[in-house]
Amino acid sequence: MRFIRITVVLFALTFPAVAAHAQGSAQLYEEALRKERTDGDLPAAIGLYQRVAAGTDRELAARALIRVGGLYERQGRAEALRAYQRVLAEFADQREPARVARARLTALAAGTVDVGASGALTIRQLLLGEDFDPSGRPTADGRFLTFTDWKSGGNVALYELATGTTRLLTRSAAVTQGGGYSLGSSASRDGKRIAYFWTPAGWLPQVRVVNSDGTGDRTLFANEDSSVTNVDVHEFTPDGAAVGVVLYGPKGLVRIGLLSTADGRFQLLRELNDEGFPLRVAVSPDGRWIAFDEIADSVAMTRDVVIVSRDGRETARIRHPMGNQNPIWTPDGRHLLFSSARAGAFGLWAVRFAQGAIQGQPVEVKSQMPWGFSPTGFAGSELLYLQDTGGGDVFAVNFDQTSGRVTGQPVNLLPAYQGMNMMGVWTRDGKKLIYASRRGAVSGHGLGRLVVRDIATGEEKEFARPNLNPVISRLAPSPDGRYVVAKVSGLAGSDQMLQLLDTQTGALRTLTRRADEPATGLGNAVWSPDGRAVYYSRGSRQSGTFLVRHDLATGATTRTKTPGGYAIALSPAGDSVLQAVRNGNAIHLHIGPVAGGEFRMVAQLSDFGDPLGTLDRSGVAFTPDGKRVVFARATRTDPQQPWGNAELFTVPVSGGEPQSAGLVLREIRGISFAPDGRLTFTAERTWKNEIWSMANIASRLPR
Repeated sequence: MRFIRITVVLFALTFPAVAAHAQGSAQLYEEALRKERTDGDLPAAIGLYQRVAAGTDRELAARALIRVGGLYERQGRAEALRAYQRVLAEFADQREPARVARARLTALAAGTVDVGASGALTIRQLLLGEDFDPSGRPTADGRFLTFTDWKSGGNVALYELATGTTRLLTRSAAVTQGGGYSLGSSASRDGKRIAYFWTPAGWLPQVRVVNSDGTGDRTLFANEDSSVTNVDVHEFTPDGAAVGVVLYGPKGLVRIGLLSTADGRFQLLRELNDEGFPLRVAVSPDGRWIAFDEIADSVAMTRDVVIVSRDGRETARIRHPMGNQNPIWTPDGRHLLFSSARAGAFGLWAVRFAQGAIQGQPVEVKSQMPWGFSPTGFAGSELLYLQDTGGGDVFAVNFDQTSGRVTGQPVNLLPAYQGMNMMGVWTRDGKKLIYASRRGAVSGHGLGRLVVRDIATGEEKEFARPNLNPVISRLAPSPDGRYVVAKVSGLAGSDQMLQLLDTQTGALRTLTRRADEPATGLGNAVWSPDGRAVYYSRGSRQSGTFLVRHDLATGATTRTKTPGGYAIALSPAGDSVLQAVRNGNAIHLHIGPVAGGEFRMVAQLSDFGDPLGTLDRSGVAFTPDGKRVVFARATRTDPQQPWGNAELFTVPVSGGEPQSAGLVLREIRGISFAPDGRLTFTAERTWKNEIWSMANIASRLPR
């Protein structure tokens, strides 16, 4: 996972001495954020926030105290109360921090959050996922975590918690050379076998199993006919005879079932569409029951927890208007844990279960669980869970179009939900900023909310759909700002589509989806200057690539042959299209007429060396004067480290050697230009994963 450090420069105040102090507070605040989010050093972060709170910048001081309170809450410490009380006592004029402080004090007074009381749950951080991919699960004895080791190219590995050492179980991964790699793994109850997702070169999702000593690697599900577009590997049955999997097919077909570890035979338990895919599939300790979650309301995006028997018959369902998700059985099988916002805040809940039926009402085990909470499994009696608080922030920076270089320092455009905002793009009149934000109980594939922010008033309008993705979902507002087109994944990640959102009515419609034309790719969308049509690229190695013009009034499409292009941009005049064409590890930039004709190469990035597609994430853009092309490329120098920095580059539309624009960050995503000429982009880590442990759960379970 990735991280960056960005210094936000505040506007200087009237007096130099005060300005210098404000600058110092801003730097301290950013350093505290880095300690909290990047290093995971909560005591150091708290100390730095407290220094900011003692400064003269009242807005930053209040915000710092809110973060102090939040960090103390995460540790179950009573100091959280004092931090929030201080906000109300000393900074009541700071409206947003005061609102948050009142809300948190209300929750604490209601007893929904532990702050050092007797018998409080013990919560501690185990890992920060900078180099650790937390897509695996713990072994039942608590000694190891399975994971994908990206330093070795994407191999399956075991991480020993006591020593911090890594042991590779496979050795054939080579993602940096375009080879195969693993995504997701799970250990059998006895810890002797590891089932894992694998894809050879290209994309052919499979399920394999390997012994915990690295021997006996074999394929359970080969997917030879490519009928499965994605796979999730979940829990083993107690006897190790099968492993729970979710198979995603074309056009949104989702199948939940058990895959035999003896012969690879698939037993279907439940068939859903793309809107119902499960975040988690849990097998009871006695092997008799399988619990999973599915979408119950596709507008509100809430879920039910469903329990079925081994023959797929539904025996129980946990419903609530605020949703339930991420089921996991306690080690003795007497309780089912799940997460829910049914008490107004996102918490961990438990319900008794016996003989195929729910017993009594759910009880809250822990309130105020973090955004991105997802249980990974029990290690002994301790629950290990993933906390993903990544996303980023939306920045703007001055850009000199003559020199093609960034000037000054990036400025964070959004004051709320910092660290969880991304993909910001302006409407043509500059009055609104449209972006994605992780708000509420976000777990799984989606980011949360699409937000339309009125710059003059600060008012925001939120939309639960479309299902945005932090990598591919570059947002494209229509010229009048009413509509937004986004490239999105199906909820299960098994399909991609372009969807059109009406920000006045909330209506959402799909313009096109990749599954309608099998074995094709789908690029991002851009608007025609008159707002009547949307352009996007589509094609494959077999059929070639086309620029598609989609007339929104009639639905008619026309296609123009192009050299390729997974990332596109339209010139300010609307007569030319820029396409980034992948050629192995090289990236070629081409420009050609929208109406069809000859394309010419303006740049060749022959040593791109970026397995994760920095340019995929940044996109491409014309400068407002139409004379330059802007994009990001990887600056990775260590062949053993697949993560690298991203550096902004420009090249004249007439062609030439790309030149650095003077901006290097750990990530640069979703670049575009504001109407005033500033470069707008998303930075910070796409994912920021931590592994936490929660002990003493038994004391909170319903009797």
